[in-house]
Amino acid sequence: AATSTAEEAQSKERELSVGRQRQGNEVRQLQEEVEALRQQTSEFRQKARQLEQERDAAKLEAQDQINEIETQRTARTTIDKKLRQLEDEKLAAMDEAEALRRDVGKEQLRTKKLEEDL
Repeated sequence: AATSTAEEAQSKERELSVGRQRQGNEVRQLQEEVEALRQQTSEFRQKARQLEQERDAAKLEAQDQINEIETQRTARTTIDKKLRQLEDEKLAAMDEAEALRRDVGKEQLRTKKLEEDL
């Protein structure tokens, strides 16, 4: 009976040892998985920061392009206004030239008439 009890105790001790070893292996495996997940999380965060920086740079570039378009639009509007002003001035000058031609014509007729009267 004592041998049987000693054998049972040894058997239980082996089972406990195997169980502890199995648990130790599982803990190590879980620790490795946790470390791998931490690494992935770090890589994802780094990639997210990079993408945010790229997005911010793209936003700045887009805003620069919008500003350039607005500057060009403003310049075009200014040029169009100046062209309309110059066209108006041209038409006014043409009207004035026509009026002066009529005045010159009248003066020529008057001069001719005065010459004939003399």
